[in-house]
Amino acid sequence: MKRIFSTASRQEAELLCAALRDRGIDSFLENEAVGLVTPAVPLVVSVDDPRAEEALQVLREILSKRGAEDAPPGTGSTLRCAACGRTLDVPEGEDVPDECPWCGRDPVPPAGPAHA
Repeated sequence: MKRIFSTASRQEAELLCAALRDRGIDSFLENEAVGLVTPAVPLVVSVDDPRAEEALQVLREILSKRGAEDAPPGTGSTLRCAACGRTLDVPEGEDVPDECPWCGRDPVPPAGPAHA
């Protein structure tokens, strides 16, 4: 299994899993506790390794549309670190950083079997 996204929002995690299922990609949530409204740790969306790259493309498409709709013009974008779940603000015109300022890891997990 490959971890492709993390969030503290149960609703966001479930919506993303549903979007993946709509595209024929099986996914599941890690760290899901039954009965808790807010998870104690970030929820992690995972998929089978062979479909990880495809799933990442789907999530990028969904999140880029959502980010474009939510952000005021000219403000850049927001990215949630896949490693620690913290939010990174990326100013307009700048590339996504190679390291998360909080955990020091790559905020966008690498796709493909070479990194599994």
